[in-house]
Amino acid sequence: MFIHSLHQVLKKASNICLSTQSRRALSNGSFVRQLFEQTTSTYTYIIADGKSREAFIIDPVITTVARDIQLIKQLGLTLRYAINTHVHADHITGSGRLKTLLPECRSVISKCSGGKADIYIEHGDEIEIGEKNDKNQRLVLECRSTPGHTNGRLSLNSCMR
Repeated sequence: MFIHSLHQVLKKASNICLSTQSRRALSNGSFVRQLFEQTTSTYTYIIADGKSREAFIIDPVITTVARDIQLIKQLGLTLRYAINTHVHADHITGSGRLKTLLPECRSVISKCSGGKADIYIEHGDEIEIGEKNDKNQRLVLECRSTPGHTNGRLSLNSCMR
């Protein structure tokens, strides 16, 4: 649901739909970059704080880790969290590879997913990055439990808080 909804928002807001990536600006210079892996038909998202250059990656795929790291470096970002919205071998393995190549990155997954990660989250938890803006806010992902597709399925809502 999150992936489909975010895809629709990005498509409408940016008026671009590239086969491999699209970008949408958020408040305070932060942005979302949508990436696509064709073999598994998987969307991966990089969400970055424009001021601090800290970033999340959501649902990374092992076969595109090199592409993702190259983009993260090109954009001058520091990857803080690799977040998996659900357990599928390609996403979990992608997080592990990212952690190996970028030691400052921590993996995140739902506590009830059955997966392994550095950080376990539940419905209502928040993950934040970046520096506080002039309104004393940071870029936050709110975690929402949306079971169905797999055990421990999560949806994420971005906001400034």
